[in-house]
Amino acid sequence: MKRLIQSDLTKTLLFLILTTVCAAAITPLLYDAGKMIAEVAEARSTNPIVNWFAQKCGRADLTQYFHRALILCALILFGPFIMWMSLGKENRQPRRNPWRIRLPNRSIAQDEGQPLIRKPKARLHLITGFLLAGSLMLLMVWLLIQVGWFSLVKPIDWISVTRSSILSAAFTGVIEEWIFRGVILGILLRCMRPTMAIVTTSLFFASIHFLIPLDGVTVLKPGDLDAGFRLISLIIQRFLHPQEFFLSFIYLFAMGLILAYARYRTASLWLPIGLHIGGLFIHKLFLQTAEFSSENLASVDVFIGHDRQSGILPLTVLIAIGLLVHVFAQNSAKKTALAD
Repeated sequence: MKRLIQSDLTKTLLFLILTTVCAAAITPLLYDAGKMIAEVAEARSTNPIVNWFAQKCGRADLTQYFHRALILCALILFGPFIMWMSLGKENRQPRRNPWRIRLPNRSIAQDEGQPLIRKPKARLHLITGFLLAGSLMLLMVWLLIQVGWFSLVKPIDWISVTRSSILSAAFTGVIEEWIFRGVILGILLRCMRPTMAIVTTSLFFASIHFLIPLDGVTVLKPGDLDAGFRLISLIIQRFLHPQEFFLSFIYLFAMGLILAYARYRTASLWLPIGLHIGGLFIHKLFLQTAEFSSENLASVDVFIGHDRQSGILPLTVLIAIGLLVHVFAQNSAKKTALAD
C-alpha cells in the first residue's frame, strides 16, 4: 500500500484530480469577475487592448472560464508537483530516475533533456508555421464551401472579424505553447525519452481541451458556487458518446503530437507557435463567417463535426501539416549541419 501511494502514477493522478477540483471551485469566481470586467469596460471609455480583453470576458461562457481555470491551477500546482516528483535533483542516475517504477529502462532519458535555444531564424519559423497551418486549413474551408456543406454568412465585417480572430489566436497560441510545449514538455524531456515525453504531453493537451460538454448542453446559473462541479458532471456525459469521443480526442491528440514534434525538432517554440496561431486563426474565422447548410446529409458529421475541428477532413489536414512540418524540420537540420 505504501509503495502504491508513493508511486509516480498515483502522484500524477492526484495532481490531475486536484487540478480539476481546484479549477471547478474557482471557475464561478472567475466567471463573475470576467463579467464584471466586461460591464465596467462597456460603461467607460478605455484603450483598445482593455476593450478587447473585456469583450473576450463578456463573450466567454462557463466552459471557457473552466479551461482557463484548469491552466491557472495547473501552473500553480506544477511547482509543488515537480518537487514532489523530485525532478529537480542534479546528477541523477538513470535507475534513480523518479519514473523508474512505471517506465522501462529504454524509456528513461539518459541526459538532462532539451533546453530551448535562441534561433537565429525565429521569424522564419514563426511565419512558416503560420502559413503551413493557415493555408491548409483555409483550403479545407474553401472546399467545404464549394461542395455546399457550408455557406458564408452575410453580411460580414471582415475587418472586425479578422482583427478579433488574429488577436484571440495569437494570445491563445503563445500562452498554450509556453505552457504545454515550453514548460510541461521541457520538464518531461528531462525524465523521459523524447517519444514518450511527446506522447505524454500530447495526451495531457488533448485531455484538457476535450473537457467540454456536448453541443447545446449548458449550466444553469453559472455564477453559483457549485457551477464548476455541475459542469464537470455534464462533461462526463461526453465520454459516453463513442463517436464524439473518438473523433474529437484523436484530432486534439494529433494536433498535440505535431506541435510537440515541432518544438522538439527545432528546440524552439517559434515553429509550434506559428502553427498554433495559423490553424486557430482560420478556425475562428470559419466559426464566425460560415454556417452549416446541409442538414440533410447524415454523413457530414463523420467528415467534419459541429465543432468544425473534428472528423475525417480536419484529421486529414492535420496529417498533411505534420508531413510538411517533418520536411521543414529535416531541411532546417540539414542547413544547420552544413553551416556548422
